[in-house]
Amino acid sequence: MSTVDIPETLLVFVDENNNLVGAWLIEAVSAEIAARPTPMAIHVFEGDMEGIDYLQIAYTSSNGLVKVLKINYLPSLKSPAEGARTNDNTPEFRWWGTVDSWKYELWVDNNADFGSPEIRENVLLTTYTPSIELADGAYSWRIMAFRSDNTEVGWSPSWTFTVDTQAPESPQLREPGDNIELNTLQTVFAWTEPEPNVTYGIQIDDEASFSPPYLHENSGIGENTYTYLFPHNGTYYWRVQAFDQVGNAGEWSDVYRLIIRAPPKAPTLSAPADGVITNDNTPSFEWAEGNGDNYRLLVDNDNGFFSPEVDVLLGIADSYTVADENALRDDNYSWKVVPIVGANENSSSVWTFIVDTKPPGQAMLYLPTDRSLINDPTVDFEWTVGLEADNHRIEIDNDADFSSPVEKVWYGPTDNTHTSGYLSDDNYSWRVVTVDSAGNENFSPIWTFIIKTVVGKPSPYLPADGTFINQSTVDFEWTIGSGADSHRIEIDNDPDFSSPEENVGYGPMDNTHTSGLLADGNYSWRIWAIDNLGNKNVSSVWMFVVDTTPPTAATLHAPENGTTTSDNAPTFEWTVGAGAAEQRLLISVDPNFSQLKVDTLLDIWENTYTPSPLADENYWWKVIAIDRAGNESESPVWTFTVQT
Repeated sequence: MSTVDIPETLLVFVDENNNLVGAWLIEAVSAEIAARPTPMAIHVFEGDMEGIDYLQIAYTSSNGLVKVLKINYLPSLKSPAEGARTNDNTPEFRWWGTVDSWKYELWVDNNADFGSPEIRENVLLTTYTPSIELADGAYSWRIMAFRSDNTEVGWSPSWTFTVDTQAPESPQLREPGDNIELNTLQTVFAWTEPEPNVTYGIQIDDEASFSPPYLHENSGIGENTYTYLFPHNGTYYWRVQAFDQVGNAGEWSDVYRLIIRAPPKAPTLSAPADGVITNDNTPSFEWAEGNGDNYRLLVDNDNGFFSPEVDVLLGIADSYTVADENALRDDNYSWKVVPIVGANENSSSVWTFIVDTKPPGQAMLYLPTDRSLINDPTVDFEWTVGLEADNHRIEIDNDADFSSPVEKVWYGPTDNTHTSGYLSDDNYSWRVVTVDSAGNENFSPIWTFIIKTVVGKPSPYLPADGTFINQSTVDFEWTIGSGADSHRIEIDNDPDFSSPEENVGYGPMDNTHTSGLLADGNYSWRIWAIDNLGNKNVSSVWMFVVDTTPPTAATLHAPENGTTTSDNAPTFEWTVGAGAAEQRLLISVDPNFSQLKVDTLLDIWENTYTPSPLADENYWWKVIAIDRAGNESESPVWTFTVQT
């Protein structure tokens, strides 16, 4: 690439991934760029350059990522381009601005010396559209830039353009002449050339008024001849219009009349396809590329066409549909189309088809049986094949109307099994459709089944997890598992439930159980929810302890039994009973402990207690040891007297 020769050059650098990494703005002409080891100034421009009117793109890389920008110190013209021709007599003038400009002056003249400008306007922007219309002719234009102090920056170069609003004359039609009759469908049209370098548009129609849509239209013809293939015989009209280089459209030419009367041409048949089997007994017949003033359609169940089922004259046509009242019987048929021109005919080839509206035999469902309950998400299906069926289609849906089947699978004429993909728990309907080669269908009865692979999880409730119980028979309670047909409770003194002490079954709504006699020890228990399909779900495992053995009684030490003390707040002391979880100290003024002065619970590490001052009186006291199961052991009762 040759370097652009401009007062300042911006060199843009990219990495191997085409990412911008830097730029050099070198204040020198291109001849000096290679000699500079380092740049005099650096500036990186990012984003859209359109908002900076003094930057002009001088080069763009093929991938569009790199642009070399020219910095304008004089105005640079954009449009109308140099030498342009336009049919716009109020054209928009656009230019690039300059670095130090405040305003611009536009000059437009039909003389290159700008002696008497047609337009001379001061403009703040870099675009201007005149309000006056320019006469047809050649023009020159240029821009002067001014600084903010109104001193001149300098002129742009001068460019020229031409305004041309004059449309070309209408072409004169030459061939074929007016009211000519031709015996060929392909016709060459020719006309005069009103002026050099024009293009043409042609319209061909079967109405002299040329009401759209037209039979044929082409507005991009570069020569003054045009070849067209008519679809069929008939009377047609044609005209031509010229366009000059700037798009001025001339008037339409005269309208010429043309009669096409070519010999009959055999059409190409398209539908029904040759050899097809269909269940449509009112089929549509279609053909193309024939020629005739009239078309005769023949359809017969005898390929000699001696007594046609369909024998119609259609005029100029390329299709025909059998009416409902003339529906064809099930049979083998031959058909052809015969174009007619005068006394001449030219038959198409003969095609055949079969009408078959009888559905194949019905498939009979076998497995899974109707209303089955299944606990496997993949289901095996089986049926007996339908007589004369060419295909079978199994449909499985969780909606009885089969509006959006979860599975819809095709099988051959002898296939009678299917294994489903994964089916989620739900109610399902299924059926098998037999289909023959004509597309006739026969639906089996609809059977249903239920997929159920999950039963709800029960939850233990009582006794609470970790409970200590001081009786040998335990009451149990749980919440039932949804969808369960039975429940089973397991109680074991081994957490692996290898040999349960109790394993008792209950009904779907039962949620309580009372155990037999359980020996002291640690126990685990759980609940199973089970449905009739064998689906199971087990609760979490809870623990409890049966403890019917009371702890050892406390041994009393002070105040000693039967003593008298002058200390009205004596300290009570004892030895804690083995196996106790807590202790209860009772001090009373009667031996039946009905008039308690002290009743307090103490932790097992406490073996002394000092009460508030006691009145002078006789006292009885004891300590009750209590274990975690609530079993109790009482110490002996001791007495003492307070006498101050």
